[in-house]
Amino acid sequence: MMQADGLLLKSGGEVEYRKFLQFLAISAACHIVFFLVLIFAKIEEPIRRIQPGVINVGLVSLPAPSGGSSVKKTNVEPAVKTEPIKKENSASKQQIKNPPIKVATVPKKKKVIAQKKETLKKETQQSTKTLESAIDEIEKKVEQSKNYQKTMERLAEQVKKEAEGNEGVGSYGAGNFSGSSAQQSDLLTIYAAEIYSYISKNWSYNEQLADGNVNLVALLGIKIMADGEIQKVWFDKKSGNGYFDEQALKAVLKTRYLPPLPEGFRKSFLEIGLRFTPAGIQ
Repeated sequence: MMQADGLLLKSGGEVEYRKFLQFLAISAACHIVFFLVLIFAKIEEPIRRIQPGVINVGLVSLPAPSGGSSVKKTNVEPAVKTEPIKKENSASKQQIKNPPIKVATVPKKKKVIAQKKETLKKETQQSTKTLESAIDEIEKKVEQSKNYQKTMERLAEQVKKEAEGNEGVGSYGAGNFSGSSAQQSDLLTIYAAEIYSYISKNWSYNEQLADGNVNLVALLGIKIMADGEIQKVWFDKKSGNGYFDEQALKAVLKTRYLPPLPEGFRKSFLEIGLRFTPAGIQ
């Protein structure tokens, strides 16, 4: 029994020893495989990085075949040269694109300045023309006012002479008008202004239709009844221009009625003469 137990213990120890050796062998094999994998992985990395360069260089640059050149030399040199060439091209493109933008801005500013100058010139010219036309208009109005004053004096003088009577008596009271001299003079002057105003409203004239003649003159006589009706119209002198004479006659006929004769005027009618020019009654 003792021998049998000893044999059993001895055989059991050998089994455990063998298992231990197997475990060590497996562990060592695993470590060896692991280190081999790391070594091969480091070796393969540079090969993978170089291969894309070889393909790109072969397609783009197409280097001339040389008998003694190896594949590794052709792979390294073009890969180094092609990358900076692309960067230089992209940089040169950016430099080429930028100048047109700078050049384009300069003419725009010049155009804007030129347009502003042109608008200022136009505005100045327009303001100058407006000022000149305003001055011309004022001068015309001043001239018209002078002509109006002269016309009023002429018409008033005619009415006063008619009021004095055919006898030529100096005082209005002794002739065809009753009342004080100052009162008579004021009334007759006002009536002369009314005659001018009424007939001038119906005066219409176009210089182009009269061949641009501004020196035309026509003299008309009118007979005014006590109620203001223009009963009779005649020409003392024609201008020689049919259009102008017709317009002067129409101005009187369109008026037809004037204000009644002033109070105190003893005659039943009043006859006066009208002087027509292209500017109207004068």
